[in-house]
Amino acid sequence: MIQLESILVGTDLTVHCDSVLQSAACLARQSGAELHVVYVASEWDRDDEQPRDALDAQIRRVLPNDPPTTVEVRFDRPFHGILVHAADVHADLVVLGPTRSAPVVSRVQATTAERIVRSAEVPCLVVRSPITRGVNRYGVVLDGAVSDRGLIDLLADWSPRLGPAPEVTLVDPVPSATLDGADPTDPIQLRAEHALPAHVALSRARVDGSDPVDALIEWARIASKQWLVVTTSARAGMNRIWKGSRAARLIHEAPCSVLLVPSTFWRRAPIELGRVAVAVGPGAREGAPRRWIEDRVAHARESMKLIPVDEHEDIVEAAWSARADLIVVDDDRTSGDSKSPLDPDLEAILEKTPVPVLVLRDLPEGPIEHVLVAVDTGELWYEKFGWARRLNDRFGTRITVFHAVDLALKSRVRRTPGGEFVSGVSTWMKDDVERTVLPAMRAWLWERVRLAELPEDAVDVKVSLTDPWYAIPTLALTSGVDLVVAAVHSAPGPDPAPLSPIARAVLTGGSYSVLGVVDRERAIARAHEDHQTEVERLQS
Repeated sequence: MIQLESILVGTDLTVHCDSVLQSAACLARQSGAELHVVYVASEWDRDDEQPRDALDAQIRRVLPNDPPTTVEVRFDRPFHGILVHAADVHADLVVLGPTRSAPVVSRVQATTAERIVRSAEVPCLVVRSPITRGVNRYGVVLDGAVSDRGLIDLLADWSPRLGPAPEVTLVDPVPSATLDGADPTDPIQLRAEHALPAHVALSRARVDGSDPVDALIEWARIASKQWLVVTTSARAGMNRIWKGSRAARLIHEAPCSVLLVPSTFWRRAPIELGRVAVAVGPGAREGAPRRWIEDRVAHARESMKLIPVDEHEDIVEAAWSARADLIVVDDDRTSGDSKSPLDPDLEAILEKTPVPVLVLRDLPEGPIEHVLVAVDTGELWYEKFGWARRLNDRFGTRITVFHAVDLALKSRVRRTPGGEFVSGVSTWMKDDVERTVLPAMRAWLWERVRLAELPEDAVDVKVSLTDPWYAIPTLALTSGVDLVVAAVHSAPGPDPAPLSPIARAVLTGGSYSVLGVVDRERAIARAHEDHQTEVERLQS
């Protein structure tokens, strides 16, 4: 289930936000979520009681029968104050009124809603049409990308809770001859049919026009949709000025409310661990790794199927053909130098694989009890936390989540808990990093723990200013962990890719076992390629 337990609504105290407050209260009532209200005032008004009095008056006038769980005044920049408060109340949805900035300004600078989605990673609803009795008419805008999966998953979980008899229309704004009605071979159509409850009415639409956004806006007007649901990556810099922002235009011009969903939202889908390809021969280390694997599977809380793979064959291809969720290989470091270079065959597997790989080194006498999850601020934190949750579900492991703050030019850090991500270099030049960045990044990690639904009593969070290539192996060795979870590749895509510098440092830094996590987008891209190849073969 995708969480919808806390809704935050922002108001500017004007009558224009009365309907926004009422809409948020209706959504909270329909979903059973807590309702939190925030007004972000200027820093210059910090000593003035008027903002609080005005907010209380608006709440009494607009929500006499729906008292919010909390009501707060913050003194900050609007988008930043909302971001910080969203983290404080663990908001799963942020509700705002339509932006009042000019379209030209929005093209250059991201709207408040876009900046929230970019840094908070939760959906943001911009209300244009009031919600009085729930929502049941959705237009879901497809991009033809893997991010479409997130929209389907969200609607499958939220739509039954937000209104009766939901109607979902999948809309493709790019003209294509393959979308004349519902195509049963289309993967998104099939995914929607499988994921959406049976009582949800599903349809498909195509909008044509030289300008896809104009076509979407006109379609939404004619179709009388309550919400347009779209993904956004909140472009920045010259990329935004040159290409513009679909989200910003829809916020300004759409006749209905717009639900902006982070482009990474699809990664919240659970990690599968049902089929394990074991490329460990019975003779390896006198059969100890094989016995250890079989014992772990026998004592797992949920069943798993072991698929033997000949270690002398193409392990990646064999595991892929067997639809394995995990590959297990053996890398004996019990004798000699535990920090010796990687075996070339193992390195080739890791560079090529679209499937996560468990590299067994030193084996604990019993189950894996302590896991170190090495996390950075990239998208793959979803994958790492997903595997940590799966290991905790299966084996009851204890988890240490670790982030080494990198102050390099391209790094992203927070200087305020819940706030916007900024350049690491700028914080190094302007801030007392230990006083600002370390607590903020620690809070960011606890946010991820909650989003991944990890049991907090099984988790410890650590943050360091040491370089990650050194800090992660050092912490693994000093903490005596049984397993380190780290990303194998630094670049997305289905093609073979070199090991990331961090992965190489982790793999050569000690004799602990390593779970090399792979971007799920690699597997999805490869599955699509395989499907296209099969279609072409049948057609020929």
